[in-house]
Amino acid sequence: MREGSLRQYLSGSVPGIDKAAAIAAGANVTLDWLIAGRGPMRPGESASGAGLGEAARGPFETPAPLPDFVMVPRYDLVVSAGPGAFADAENVKDYMAFREDFVRRHLHADPRDLALITAIGDSMTPTISPGDLLLVDRGVGKIMDDAIYVLLRRGELVVKRVQAFFNGAVTIRSDNAAYVEETFGAGEADQLHVAGRVRWIGRLI
Repeated sequence: MREGSLRQYLSGSVPGIDKAAAIAAGANVTLDWLIAGRGPMRPGESASGAGLGEAARGPFETPAPLPDFVMVPRYDLVVSAGPGAFADAENVKDYMAFREDFVRRHLHADPRDLALITAIGDSMTPTISPGDLLLVDRGVGKIMDDAIYVLLRRGELVVKRVQAFFNGAVTIRSDNAAYVEETFGAGEADQLHVAGRVRWIGRLI
């Protein structure tokens, strides 16, 4: 299969049944697992304990790797992009495959630090919409540059655009102009707890 086709599928394009069958055969996985994440991953495996969403699977126990891909866990967590909820059940729901060279060369991230979580709320629209998947680099534990971060605020995970200044102050703002920005002085910025940096956004159309 051409690399261009794989990039299209990773970007959200859905392959036809013939292409999906070819991918499943080449990766030695079942078609049902590849398309819907149901049933056993490998042909001939029993369904018990083999599904992506099985509770018996540990948080970081990934499925058998596919060639040139990394399996990123999707957590049962939501991130508020505005008023929302914080879910503390950090179990893995399933996994998504990303090309390893895309993760390392384009995202500049260690695959072991990546996690997928879901956004709720509207404060980051139009950049981030409710229901969007956020690929978070948890290896970033502090504000390093102007970017979108996942922050822990009063027991709530929030996703905001963060701007750092030379004097040590930090401004947290929303892309939705209806929300008011917050500024933390140089002595207050260290109170911000950075849970990770958003590296990629995926959504349904």
